[in-house]
Amino acid sequence: MKKITSWGRSKFVSPNLIEPDTKESLQNTIISTKNFLTFGNGRSYGDVCLNKLNLICTRKLNKVILYKKKSGIIEVESGLLVSDLLPIILKDNFFLPVTAGTKFVTIGGMVANNVHGKNIKKNYFSDYIHSLKVFDVDGNLIECSKKKNKNFFDLTVGGIGLTGVIYSIRFQLKKINSLKLEKKNIFFKNLKNISDFKISNSKYDYAVTWLDSFSSCNNIRGIHFFTKHHKKKEKINFKIKKKRITFLHEYLFKLFDNFYLYRFVNLFFFLSHYLNFKKYTNLENFFYVQDKYIDWNKIYGKKGMIEFHILVPENFIIKFLNEFFFFCKKNKIFSNLIVLKRLKQKKKYINFSGDGVSFSADFSVNDNYSKIKNFFIKKQSKYFYNFYYAKDSVVSKKEIIFDKQFYMFKKKITSLSKNKKISSILSDRLGITK
Repeated sequence: MKKITSWGRSKFVSPNLIEPDTKESLQNTIISTKNFLTFGNGRSYGDVCLNKLNLICTRKLNKVILYKKKSGIIEVESGLLVSDLLPIILKDNFFLPVTAGTKFVTIGGMVANNVHGKNIKKNYFSDYIHSLKVFDVDGNLIECSKKKNKNFFDLTVGGIGLTGVIYSIRFQLKKINSLKLEKKNIFFKNLKNISDFKISNSKYDYAVTWLDSFSSCNNIRGIHFFTKHHKKKEKINFKIKKKRITFLHEYLFKLFDNFYLYRFVNLFFFLSHYLNFKKYTNLENFFYVQDKYIDWNKIYGKKGMIEFHILVPENFIIKFLNEFFFFCKKNKIFSNLIVLKRLKQKKKYINFSGDGVSFSADFSVNDNYSKIKNFFIKKQSKYFYNFYYAKDSVVSKKEIIFDKQFYMFKKKITSLSKNKKISSILSDRLGITK
């Protein structure tokens, strides 16, 4: 059997891969398969998308079912990639209201993981979903929304694929005028308090903060990026560019996987923006900067990578960052990329929703792996943050302590699950389905 992994490449499985290409064949597959999980394009970082026995891949379920160009309402099958949707909607001056950091994810995966974006306001994809059509564990097609079959809808959004198989998603698109984005970059040498994040105002649509991995506690350096859609209407011509990592890239990262490599990466990133005086950027460079190389995860080597992605309460974020950078400097541990986003959501779903500051940091799986893991698990009880399960690959059920939403989710999934029909390595590891 073919080996399958997630984007982090730290775990591999050899399941039976089933690829239905119609709604009817999907339904029959669900009815006839005893233990399975839905698999989109495998862009989740951890093991949330992996099952050792059976994976039902939705990639052939990639049709646009409904597209209302006047209102911007669209319904698509769950296996449609964002990269395939963009050329269709951008020519009509529409864009996704919230997007993941890569365009090579499925729309169904965005729902299952309640993807959040760089939006200053309404920054969860769930804010824009009109309705879902989901096959439950018995193969029944359930249509649900914020009003119809509400409890099932609330459980499926951010439900990490455990409520059933999402067949289609109807959601609202965003009208734009151009691929251009007006930008404002604010460079800082010291992130003193949470008010620094509140520089953003109604003039901008999006915000994200990059932190220098080589910052020290009480001296946190980085860049605030602010953008808004350009007002001048232009004809949009969008083409997907696909570059691949070469042997040279992989060799250099393997050879120089140390202090000097990461120092260079962080310094290069800072200077490339500091010396860029352009007033505009484009949609590709701001939202999908990591897609420059579609297989960039390979640079982390055979052992793969892990990302710690957490949602920290605003009143704790500065203290947490100071302690994190102190830990990194003391142990000579450095991340290739650290990003912050401020998130707000009135409606709380199960998986990584609500208010706070999203913190994500990438690390190679190497000799420091256990130290990094222990730091994040130990500090959870101090800073009351939640892990983003779409990217987690290390937390155990004993270490989920302060996440009340998780325990509620576990209880409801247990009542839905019939003989553990739907499960993932992650759901077993966290004790949801095992």
